[in-house]
Amino acid sequence: MDSPSPWRTLLASLIILMALVSPTAAPPPTPGEQAGALLAWRATLGGQSQRALRSWGNTSTLCSWRGVRCGARRRPVITGVHLRGVRLAGTLGSLDFAALRALTSLDLWRNRLAGSIPPSIAALGELHALLLQGNQISGSIPPSLANLTRLHLLMLHDNQISGEIAGQIGELGNLVSLDLSGNQLVGSIPCEIGHLNHLVRLDLSDNKLSGPVSFCPANNSTVNLENLNRLSLSRNNLAGPISKDIVNLSSLQHLDISQNNFSGLIPGGVGGLNKLTFLHLSDNQLSGPIPPEIGNLQRLKQLNLSANHLEGYIPTSLGNLTQLTALNLSTNELIGPIPKEIRNLVNLESLGLGQNKLTASIPNSLGNLTKLTTLDLHDNQLSGNIPRELGYLVNLEELNIYNNTLSGSIPSSLGNLTKLTTLYLCYNQLSGSIPQEIGNLRNLVWLTLSSNKLSGPLPSGLCSGGRLQNFTAYNNMLVGPLPTSLLRCTSLVRFRLERNQLQGDISEMGTQILST
Repeated sequence: MDSPSPWRTLLASLIILMALVSPTAAPPPTPGEQAGALLAWRATLGGQSQRALRSWGNTSTLCSWRGVRCGARRRPVITGVHLRGVRLAGTLGSLDFAALRALTSLDLWRNRLAGSIPPSIAALGELHALLLQGNQISGSIPPSLANLTRLHLLMLHDNQISGEIAGQIGELGNLVSLDLSGNQLVGSIPCEIGHLNHLVRLDLSDNKLSGPVSFCPANNSTVNLENLNRLSLSRNNLAGPISKDIVNLSSLQHLDISQNNFSGLIPGGVGGLNKLTFLHLSDNQLSGPIPPEIGNLQRLKQLNLSANHLEGYIPTSLGNLTQLTALNLSTNELIGPIPKEIRNLVNLESLGLGQNKLTASIPNSLGNLTKLTTLDLHDNQLSGNIPRELGYLVNLEELNIYNNTLSGSIPSSLGNLTKLTTLYLCYNQLSGSIPQEIGNLRNLVWLTLSSNKLSGPLPSGLCSGGRLQNFTAYNNMLVGPLPTSLLRCTSLVRFRLERNQLQGDISEMGTQILST
């Protein structure tokens, strides 16, 4: 059994002392009262619960029962019940919370509990931590939960809780972390959440919440949520503009409002959130230009603005974000060239600019980004040659530059990219022969070269790594025999070479050329 942490022991001692000196305080529960409540609850549990709780029985050893934590020495008073991940199956309805009124923490995370949270949970007036996440709890959040004013942690995520979030949640003024994500909550986010000035983490993602987002400050305060550093509202139905109530959260380090219906401009005030390391605004209805003020967020490590209606040029100020590891601006309506300042982002591991209207050539300076594992420039209007400097990106696993107007030959330097699993060059105007060095790419799973102007034979080393599953090079001017390595490629699932002048018996591969 884990020993109680010092702060829990101290807190429990203070609770007992207050109960002894206060004439109006309820007396602490007796060992028999507490044991009776737990044993009665155990009797209602099914599945493997009885085996998990087989140490529960002797009242004299109450504090040695599995998952039970006591805080008093003279008389056993339970301050914690911690039964995380032990496959408890049942409900909370038969648990006598009044008999456990000295609890400061209740941790039943990752079990198989169902049913609703009973209103009687309000009897746990000393509770600091309520962790019920990862169960099958349903029903609504009881309004009586607002009586637990000493709560610091309220974790109800990944259940089946429904209904609305009541405004009374703003009465839990000591909350530090509130996580209701992964449920079926509906309605608007109550503005009373703005009263929770100690809140550090708020996660309401993966629900069915709707409407705009605003936070009301607490009485006699002009600032709300001043300590909040993590706000996650993704995957809901929230709408309206990005409000100033979000932009004014000056302590934010993590902001994720992706996959909603937010509209309007990205406010320039976002650039004032200078502690941000994570900013995801993707999959909304945002429009207008990317504000250059985002370039002020020099601690940013992830920036995702994809799948909106953003337009205009990519601001050169993004080159200031030298800590970025992931930048995704794909699926917008951005125009103009890829700014040369992107070369400053030497920590980038993923760069997504696909499905825009970008023009001009691919900058040679992208070869500076040697930590890249994914480079996605597909579905633009990029022209010119594929820069040989891309061969410096030796950590690259995915290179997607299909459906542009790229011309010239495929640089042999791409053969240096031995970690590549995906190489998409189709639907361009590439010419010349396919370099033999492509045969060095032993980890390739997907290779698409279709609808170009490629000529000459296929490289002799294709599928030399034995992992190639999808190879298409149809609609080119390829000639010559099929290489032996390809004929022996047992991993192939999809294979298309029609509209060329290749020679050989495709049936030898046990694979049929697929047609459109």
